[in-house]
Amino acid sequence: MKFLVEIDRRGANDAVFYDCDNPDFEEYITGKGFVTAHGSFSDISVIAPTLDVAAVNLSSGYYNAHRLHEYIVRSELEHTIQKVCEIVAESTREDVPRYEFDTRSYLSGDLCGYDRFLWPDEVAIPADLPEEYREIYEELLAVYAADQLDEIRALYGDQILWQMYRDEFGSPFFDR
Repeated sequence: MKFLVEIDRRGANDAVFYDCDNPDFEEYITGKGFVTAHGSFSDISVIAPTLDVAAVNLSSGYYNAHRLHEYIVRSELEHTIQKVCEIVAESTREDVPRYEFDTRSYLSGDLCGYDRFLWPDEVAIPADLPEEYREIYEELLAVYAADQLDEIRALYGDQILWQMYRDEFGSPFFDR
């Protein structure tokens, strides 16, 4: 077994490596069009270190997981499946190495821009976020990563957070 691939990540082109710190494997996967993202847990985050093999969790085109309005964009899922089929076919070649699991150290440096691993409830609320949006932002961290929320805010302004809350949780924030 040269590596593990799981298809169980939200979005269209995320690649989550969890505690696996194998830059060669990450480069191999991102070279297929996926973008390194951060996640908190998946089956492979336990299996990979046990088997000592690198692993990645790839996007499956789902959105709003475990919410009233959960859905899958079939074309995104099919795109990931096609890429994984190509990766699996390539893995049979002798020039594709076995990628070992190397444990990421959260104590010895930077984790993709963070000083240490941050659980969602430890993410700092942006200093520029107006007071009336702070609680909504915190609630949305259950569904989105902070960098996703900040990117959406940059594109559409803070007021988009109200709509996102309604879309995710089925009612306006002020009706809870």
